[in-house]
Amino acid sequence: QPFQLRTLDAKRLPDTPADLRAKIDADVRTISDPAAGSDALRAADRLVKIGRAAIPKVLGLAGTFDFSIYKDIRDARDAGVIAQSCDHVLRGITNYDKIAALQYTPHARISEFQENAEQWAIWWFAHGYKRATFYHHVEEEDEEL
Repeated sequence: QPFQLRTLDAKRLPDTPADLRAKIDADVRTISDPAAGSDALRAADRLVKIGRAAIPKVLGLAGTFDFSIYKDIRDARDAGVIAQSCDHVLRGITNYDKIAALQYTPHARISEFQENAEQWAIWWFAHGYKRATFYHHVEEEDEEL
Protein backbone atom coordinates (compact mmCIF):
# COMPACT_ATOMS: atom_id res chain seq x y z
CA GLN A 1 0.00 0.00 0.00
CA PRO A 2 1.60 3.33 -1.00
CA PHE A 3 1.92 6.10 1.54
CA GLN A 4 -0.64 8.87 1.48
CA LEU A 5 0.68 12.39 1.32
CA ARG A 6 -2.11 14.80 2.19
CA THR A 7 -1.68 18.45 1.35
CA LEU A 8 -0.85 20.59 4.33
CA ASP A 9 -0.11 24.25 3.84
CA ALA A 10 2.46 24.91 6.53
CA LYS A 11 2.87 28.51 7.53
CA ARG A 12 6.23 30.07 6.95
CA LEU A 13 8.19 32.30 9.21
CA PRO A 14 7.42 35.85 8.10
CA ASP A 15 11.06 36.87 7.83
CA THR A 16 12.00 34.11 5.36
CA PRO A 17 13.25 35.66 2.08
CA ALA A 18 11.67 34.46 -1.19
CA ASP A 19 14.89 32.87 -2.50
CA LEU A 20 15.29 30.89 0.72
CA ARG A 21 11.63 29.82 0.56
CA ALA A 22 12.26 28.40 -2.93
CA LYS A 23 15.29 26.43 -1.66
CA ILE A 24 13.29 25.09 1.28
CA ASP A 25 10.40 24.06 -0.97
CA ALA A 26 12.75 22.25 -3.36
CA ASP A 27 14.53 20.38 -0.56
CA VAL A 28 11.26 19.44 1.16
CA ARG A 29 9.99 18.07 -2.18
CA THR A 30 13.18 16.02 -2.44
CA ILE A 31 12.92 14.50 1.04
CA SER A 32 9.24 13.74 0.35
CA ASP A 33 10.23 11.47 -2.53
CA PRO A 34 10.87 7.95 -1.19
CA ALA A 35 12.89 7.13 -4.31
CA ALA A 36 15.24 10.13 -3.95
CA GLY A 37 17.95 8.09 -2.19
CA SER A 38 21.16 10.03 -1.63
CA ASP A 39 19.57 13.19 -3.05
CA ALA A 40 17.20 13.11 -0.07
CA LEU A 41 20.14 12.82 2.32
CA ARG A 42 21.81 15.86 0.77
CA ALA A 43 18.51 17.79 0.82
CA ALA A 44 18.05 16.93 4.51
CA ASP A 45 21.55 18.21 5.26
CA ARG A 46 20.83 21.45 3.40
CA LEU A 47 17.61 21.92 5.39
CA VAL A 48 19.54 21.44 8.64
CA LYS A 49 22.02 24.12 7.49
CA ILE A 50 19.15 26.47 6.57
CA GLY A 51 17.89 26.08 10.11
CA ARG A 52 14.84 27.60 11.75
CA ALA A 53 13.25 28.87 8.53
CA ALA A 54 12.90 25.26 7.31
CA ILE A 55 11.03 23.98 10.37
CA PRO A 56 7.43 24.90 9.39
CA LYS A 57 7.64 23.18 5.99
CA VAL A 58 9.34 20.09 7.42
CA LEU A 59 6.72 19.93 10.17
CA GLY A 60 4.08 20.31 7.48
CA LEU A 61 5.49 17.30 5.64
CA ALA A 62 5.75 15.25 8.84
CA GLY A 63 2.13 16.06 9.66
CA THR A 64 0.81 14.79 6.33
CA PHE A 65 1.11 11.12 7.19
CA ASP A 66 -1.67 9.08 8.73
CA PHE A 67 0.05 5.97 10.03
CA SER A 68 -3.24 4.58 11.32
CA ILE A 69 -4.06 3.40 7.78
CA TYR A 70 -1.26 0.83 7.91
CA LYS A 71 -1.57 -2.58 9.52
CA ASP A 72 2.15 -3.24 9.67
CA ILE A 73 5.32 -1.15 9.66
CA ARG A 74 6.47 -2.92 6.48
CA ASP A 75 3.40 -1.53 4.69
CA ALA A 76 4.45 1.97 5.74
CA ARG A 77 8.01 1.79 4.40
CA ASP A 78 7.87 4.89 2.18
CA ALA A 79 6.07 6.98 4.78
CA GLY A 80 8.39 5.71 7.50
CA VAL A 81 11.53 6.63 5.59
CA ILE A 82 10.20 10.13 4.88
CA ALA A 83 9.09 10.60 8.50
CA GLN A 84 12.55 9.52 9.60
CA SER A 85 14.07 12.19 7.32
CA CYS A 86 11.78 14.84 8.82
CA ASP A 87 12.81 13.78 12.32
CA HIS A 88 16.49 13.92 11.30
CA VAL A 89 16.10 17.47 9.96
CA LEU A 90 14.17 18.73 13.00
CA ARG A 91 16.62 17.14 15.42
CA GLY A 92 19.57 18.52 13.45
CA ILE A 93 18.20 22.06 13.50
CA THR A 94 17.08 22.17 17.12
CA ASN A 95 19.36 19.71 18.94
CA TYR A 96 16.22 18.94 20.96
CA ASP A 97 16.52 15.40 22.28
CA LYS A 98 13.40 14.94 24.40
CA ILE A 99 11.48 13.34 21.52
CA ALA A 100 12.34 9.73 20.70
CA ALA A 101 14.38 9.51 17.49
CA LEU A 102 12.79 7.65 14.59
CA GLN A 103 14.53 4.70 13.05
CA TYR A 104 12.69 2.85 10.32
CA THR A 105 13.25 -0.88 10.84
CA PRO A 106 11.00 -3.90 10.31
CA HIS A 107 10.69 -4.12 14.11
CA ALA A 108 9.68 -0.50 14.76
CA ARG A 109 6.27 0.21 16.24
CA ILE A 110 4.08 2.02 13.74
CA SER A 111 2.60 4.19 16.51
CA GLU A 112 6.07 5.69 17.14
CA PHE A 113 5.92 7.45 13.78
CA GLN A 114 2.58 9.15 14.44
CA GLU A 115 3.62 10.05 17.99
CA ASN A 116 6.89 11.55 16.75
CA ALA A 117 5.16 13.93 14.32
CA GLU A 118 2.66 14.94 16.99
CA GLN A 119 5.39 15.58 19.56
CA TRP A 120 7.35 17.78 17.13
CA ALA A 121 4.20 19.79 16.36
CA ILE A 122 3.46 20.23 20.06
CA TRP A 123 7.05 21.34 20.70
CA TRP A 124 6.94 23.85 17.83
CA PHE A 125 3.65 25.44 18.78
CA ALA A 126 4.44 25.45 22.51
CA HIS A 127 8.04 26.63 22.35
CA GLY A 128 9.87 26.48 19.07
CA TYR A 129 8.30 29.25 17.05
CA LYS A 130 8.92 31.71 19.87
CA ARG A 131 12.61 30.99 20.28
CA ALA A 132 15.27 32.91 18.46
CA THR A 133 17.72 30.12 19.20
CA PHE A 134 17.33 26.46 19.92
CA TYR A 135 18.87 23.96 22.24
CA HIS A 136 22.59 23.67 21.88
CA HIS A 137 24.73 21.07 23.55
CA VAL A 138 27.10 22.76 25.94
CA GLU A 139 30.58 21.43 25.58
CA GLU A 140 32.68 21.45 28.67
CA GLU A 141 35.78 23.52 28.30
CA ASP A 142 39.01 22.44 29.92
CA GLU A 143 40.24 25.06 32.30
CA GLU A 144 43.92 25.65 32.20
CA LEU A 145 45.50 25.50 35.60
